[in-house]
Amino acid sequence: MSTVSMEEFLKPFSEALGRTDVPADIEGIDVENSVQFIVAKATSPEQVVQTFVTEAEKIGVLVKACAPGEVAQAVIEEVRRLDPANKTVLYANEDEAASCGLAEALAEAGLEAIAWDASHGRDAIHEASSLDVGVTFAYGAIAETGSVVQCSSEGTGRSIYTIPPCHVAVVRRSKVFARMGQLLDDLRDSYGAQSMPSNISVISGPSATADIELVRVVGVHGPVHTAVVMIED
Repeated sequence: MSTVSMEEFLKPFSEALGRTDVPADIEGIDVENSVQFIVAKATSPEQVVQTFVTEAEKIGVLVKACAPGEVAQAVIEEVRRLDPANKTVLYANEDEAASCGLAEALAEAGLEAIAWDASHGRDAIHEASSLDVGVTFAYGAIAETGSVVQCSSEGTGRSIYTIPPCHVAVVRRSKVFARMGQLLDDLRDSYGAQSMPSNISVISGPSATADIELVRVVGVHGPVHTAVVMIED
């Protein structure tokens, strides 16, 4: 545990600002009236969705809109579009998958459908490395970066969206937020401070790096191809 007092901690900042005295207390930031929330509130839902689609396309992600009853078919179309050679699909074992009949639709399309099974432990992770596509049901999306936000759970292991070469994320239109702050507020309201998921991933397109001479290389440490199916709810 740190033994540095608040005065000692604040002193360098005060000196850098040209102040001789260290403040006795600090006024909290009015987060709800910060710039990001002001901008977000001034943006219509239609503008938010259009921004998400535009920003996603910039990072190589196509967003396919569909009606609630067309989710399974839309997922299959994206699986085929990403790579016609895809044969095996690892999908999140969540209620959303069952409600849209995903497993049955994949099988009818000639694809091998495998549900994530957390009880298999490390064997499930090894299995993910041999499959073609991971399909998940994302918590939401962030318009300003074209990102999808994925929460881990017993039915949605991290391996689904980090190991197979292709990833298809299903997200609801109503869960596309203008900026990160809005989404974090929604997460807090949904889960509560004491019951957050063990892992929350913000996924912004295919895996990539520019570590070497600032040359962008795609597909270094995760999916090379990604797509989003957006349910028009």
